[in-house]
Amino acid sequence: MRGGERTWLSVGGADADARAAAVAVELSVDRRRTPLLLTLETDYVSRVSRDVRQHRLRALLADVRKVDVHAFVDADRFGATTAVTLVADAAAAFRSAVGAGRAAAVLRVFPGVDPWAPAQLGPARRRALGGGARAAEVAAALCRQRLNGKLAQLDKRAALPPLVRQSLHAHIQTMIETHARGAAAAAARAHATAARPLGVAAGAAARAAGAVCL
Repeated sequence: MRGGERTWLSVGGADADARAAAVAVELSVDRRRTPLLLTLETDYVSRVSRDVRQHRLRALLADVRKVDVHAFVDADRFGATTAVTLVADAAAAFRSAVGAGRAAAVLRVFPGVDPWAPAQLGPARRRALGGGARAAEVAAALCRQRLNGKLAQLDKRAALPPLVRQSLHAHIQTMIETHARGAAAAAARAHATAARPLGVAAGAAARAAGAVCL
């Protein structure tokens, strides 16, 4: 060792204590740091009979080739479909591989599903509601009820690791909040349209029909 050059072994006691203190602080910060939540996606599959039990459904999902069983976070009936929530990195592989193996007989990815839409009610219930705005209102209320119910039961699912539980909670909460923002924006647009003054041609037509136009 050349004169004046200091290695880790030659550091004096004060420097060593300072370094140890710095490492301890760093470790304590790492322990306090909130781990990043998992990014999740929800796909909807059809052809799942209501008679299929939850454990049987999970077994079918586990049989999907090229997808690690640990990527599946949640699977549950959701209206006319079954909602499958999994880690986002595995979602594309799940969609492309779901037609293989035993799962192909009963599972099919249902693309473009809107969980808030009346389609989730099924054709018989839509007809009973007369379709239109009433069916949309009922569908949205049921979706909100299901999602809130799932949030309420998360604390009881002790088998879920804390990180997975927190990630699923955030995922569901985001679904609820995104729909609420969209509904509020749609209501604001409808209100603005209703409050807009009639155009000249429309006003003339309305007056001809006997309407009072201000």
